[in-house]
Amino acid sequence: MMQNKSFGKNLFLVAFSRGASLVSSVFAGFLIPKIFSVSDYGFYKVFTLYAVYTALLHFGFVDGILLKLSGKSYNELDFSEMRTYTRFFIAFETCISLLMMAICLIFLHGDYLFIAAMLAVNMVFVNATTYYQFISQAVQRFGEYSAKSLIASVAKLLFVSGLFVAFYFGKAGISYRVYLIGLNIIDFSMLAWYVFIYREITFGKAVPVRSMKKDISDIFKTGIILTMAYQVSHLVLALDRQFVNALFSTETFAVYSFAYNIVTMISTMISSASVVLLPMLKKAEPATLTKFYKKSISTVSVIAAFSLFAYFPLSPFIEWFLPNYTDSIRYISIVLPAFLFTAVITIVMFTLAKVLDMSWDFFKESCIVLLLGFITKAIAYIVFKSPQSISYASLSVMIIWFVISGSKLKSKTSVGVQHELFYLITVSAGFLAVTSILKGYVRGFFIFAVWLVLWTAVFYRHEIKRFLSAVKRKITEK
Repeated sequence: MMQNKSFGKNLFLVAFSRGASLVSSVFAGFLIPKIFSVSDYGFYKVFTLYAVYTALLHFGFVDGILLKLSGKSYNELDFSEMRTYTRFFIAFETCISLLMMAICLIFLHGDYLFIAAMLAVNMVFVNATTYYQFISQAVQRFGEYSAKSLIASVAKLLFVSGLFVAFYFGKAGISYRVYLIGLNIIDFSMLAWYVFIYREITFGKAVPVRSMKKDISDIFKTGIILTMAYQVSHLVLALDRQFVNALFSTETFAVYSFAYNIVTMISTMISSASVVLLPMLKKAEPATLTKFYKKSISTVSVIAAFSLFAYFPLSPFIEWFLPNYTDSIRYISIVLPAFLFTAVITIVMFTLAKVLDMSWDFFKESCIVLLLGFITKAIAYIVFKSPQSISYASLSVMIIWFVISGSKLKSKTSVGVQHELFYLITVSAGFLAVTSILKGYVRGFFIFAVWLVLWTAVFYRHEIKRFLSAVKRKITEK
């Protein structure tokens, strides 16, 4: 009972901070393309596209720390050893950043040199902050974890609002360079905040690095597979944007990326559970893991399915507020169904794979899916030569990935995913039919609502009955 209360409290803290992040993302997601030119927005999205890959440059250290410390309390940590880890890692990331800067100066120029330089600087701030965040997550100090997210969200919201005011009164576009510089300042401030909060594991007497070489090496070895699995899975998710970035104009890439930005906003909230679950499930019994998996895939599938409703109010708003990005609506209608499958994969399946020490299996699966994705998207481009065809190829690959990951986890949990697979395919088919055939968002909303509610009742009638019975019982008890 106590564990459930702790989980509920931690989930609320993370969800609350994610809610603030969602608000900030919504404002930034709509204001940034308004104040940038389409080409500047394209350069900004190039930065965000490659910023995620800089996480690979911690070479597994932060993931190794997360796995090493998960299940422990903060007071159980050896502070002198933690100081050694902290100082080593920050110095390590700084050296990599300087090397990146030197390489950029030799091979790049113009906008791409500036973007690469900003990435090199940002990499230190973000990876070091992630190190502290993962410690917070591992020892279940979600107050600090959530506070950082809240502060960062407010800071970015104020910054974007300030740029919008300057744009509105200046009647001129704002350069993406100004935004990237401001973003780096905010990320540095967040790192400084974490250094202060965790000063006990940053400053003071530390164990010499030379006597901890084996421990540091073990952290890298433990975490590198998890990092590679995460990065390959992200590459799978970002592969269609890579294709569009390489094969189409910056303006087309900007519009296409905007569609993914909308999906990211929608996914922010429901990903909260994965942050809280890992350290909790690390201590759980096998029966608890199986129960968690069975309930989670159903819950996330239904929540993700109902999130498709966001398409209907967002689309007319985009047409009104951002007419230059109207073409993104047709991409959103395809990307959102793909999100249904990736939500379950990344939030539920990947979390359970980490708990069951199946990172290597997940990595191999992701590599197979990445190769399959590259082939299908290449064929889609060769045959149709349109970003829309690449989106459809991505949707088909996400369904295959769902099947592969579900089959692998079934061998460990005896829980199949056929039920959720058919449900998500049915919902996706209805959504694609409504958005591609029908004219008018209001009519489409109500027809899709009938379709979604009907099939949710068919697939999850027993779960709905149990839920209603539990609610009725609680009301009666009161």
